[in-house]
Amino acid sequence: GPGVEVAQADGVVPTTVDYQDYEGAYETNLGIIGWDWKTFTGMGWSLPDDRAYFLKTASGDIWRIYFIDFAGSSNGTATMNKELVSSPSSTNELPEQLSSLVIYPNPARGFTQILLDWERPVNNARLHITNSIGQVVRTEALPSGNGLQAVPLDVADLRAGYYNLIFDLDGQRVTRTLIVQ
Repeated sequence: GPGVEVAQADGVVPTTVDYQDYEGAYETNLGIIGWDWKTFTGMGWSLPDDRAYFLKTASGDIWRIYFIDFAGSSNGTATMNKELVSSPSSTNELPEQLSSLVIYPNPARGFTQILLDWERPVNNARLHITNSIGQVVRTEALPSGNGLQAVPLDVADLRAGYYNLIFDLDGQRVTRTLIVQ
């Protein structure tokens, strides 16, 4: 998806390879995790036991991924391990610019509202909505000012499930969970 980057690590132990060793290797070509993580040997499929991938989401989360098994062409089932190895600093504590942040109703069905009580304005306030696997499904600018502001949020296009609302306020991040029914 948009903003996603991938790095491939070969000749490594997939369970322990460090994402920091591949900081300069990320590419936007998602085909890096293509078809070559498996090889047909004539008798079945084999997987390299020394390969891992790092996937960096648009929100900055980094996942380590490696394939464990492939059942073959009969059903196409692939088994892989996915582990979150890094996430941008995010907290549940409010930054000094906000005195309160409330989301209601939560759980939401079609619509919810965000109440922001600003102590002082920020230059750049954005909301990133991520799904349960860390994909950014929407990014919106938030109004910033002094005092209480109600921001309507249409969630009718989101499937039922858990979402993270990541509030990026001049580089400080606050995360809240939203349940969509």
